[in-house]
Amino acid sequence: MRVPVRRLLALAVLHAPLAAQLVLDGPTVRVVYDAPRRGLAVNVLSETAAAEEMTAIALGLATPKDKTVEITPDQAGLDARVRALTGGPAPDWAGAVAIPSRNLVLVRADAPRGAHPGLRGLLAHEYAHLALHAARATHEAPPFPRWVEEGLAQYAAGRLRPEETVDLRPAAFLGRLKGPVELEALFGGGEGAAATAYAQADAFVRSMALRHGWTAPRRLVRALTEGSTLDAAVVHATGFPLESEWNAFAAELAGDRSWLWSLAGQVLVAVFLTGVAVLGLARRRRRRLQAEAAWSKSEPDAASPGGTPPDGVAERPAPATDF
Repeated sequence: MRVPVRRLLALAVLHAPLAAQLVLDGPTVRVVYDAPRRGLAVNVLSETAAAEEMTAIALGLATPKDKTVEITPDQAGLDARVRALTGGPAPDWAGAVAIPSRNLVLVRADAPRGAHPGLRGLLAHEYAHLALHAARATHEAPPFPRWVEEGLAQYAAGRLRPEETVDLRPAAFLGRLKGPVELEALFGGGEGAAATAYAQADAFVRSMALRHGWTAPRRLVRALTEGSTLDAAVVHATGFPLESEWNAFAAELAGDRSWLWSLAGQVLVAVFLTGVAVLGLARRRRRRLQAEAAWSKSEPDAASPGGTPPDGVAERPAPATDF
């Protein structure tokens, strides 16, 4: 049977990305990548065990052993893959996306992550989503509120670097901290709103662990994955209802006013630099005026002999004199 050349070319283009994919198999993860991304694939394989351990310690859950990490070259590739698998877009600021129903994590190769600890935390966050989904499925429990799940996943990922952390203390001090319902809506509000939502959800879970012991998030996870409501799960984890815990968390943030000293220092530095700039400009202006005054004094008077005649007056040579 003869196949048209045009059709063969179309099939070749269609299957070219699949043919270019390579696979690294580890004990608990399969990493799918293309040749230029082999270095990142090796790092994912080597960091997976530590990321799984972080998730297990934080949440008390094992990560599925048959998961796949697929490396996409850039945001366009990530978005195309997410759309193909879920029908929806990928956030343009996301470094990775978990698709728990497939035990799949998609990682952007071009996302800035720094050294291994950054990649390890990113994997722990996404593995936490897989672990929470698997635990819920076992008990046929309903999905968690998104802010709760993202807070738990970020708690598993470990503390963010200071430059990546949104400072919530000013908002708490001014009484503008978001409540749970508002927080849920922030995740769909773009990168800035989502960054605030992630930071606040993470801070709430960490605050719970600090006040009630590091196993409190584990108790929360256990109750939620077994089908408890959020309020009942918070009572199980802390002994207090969600509203009381939230108020305690907000009061704790509002009470930390160390940021005011930092702000005052920044204001003083800004005032000092502004003063230096103003003094510098004043000095330059004074020097310019002094130079202009000195220049005016050094110029010959137009009305004096030998001076330059005024405009409109013709200069005639002096008559010759015989000696």
